Amino acid sequence: MPFIFSFDCESLAAQLAIQLAKKFSLHYVIFKNNSKQVIQSLHRRMKDGPWEISNVIFGCKHILKSLPVWNASAVTRMSNWLPIT
Repeated sequence: MPFIFSFDCESLAAQLAIQLAKKFSLHYVIFKNNSKQVIQSLHRRMKDGPWEISNVIFGCKHILKSLPVWNASAVTRMSNWLPIT
């Protein structure tokens, strides 16, 4: 069984979000992701990203070409939750 790294899952999550944005014909989209590697790979040329997720990132970039305006940024895991008060 191959090892699965967090950026594998994060890249698949990004791919799903990008596919949904296209499916719903969204024009202005901001993608947030926990993995800085995934976000950097979306913004950089393909040869600079991790090879483990290169196929997923390639597919994401292909779909992103059809979205008029998009941005992607990394968020820290701590920003994913709010403390219970």
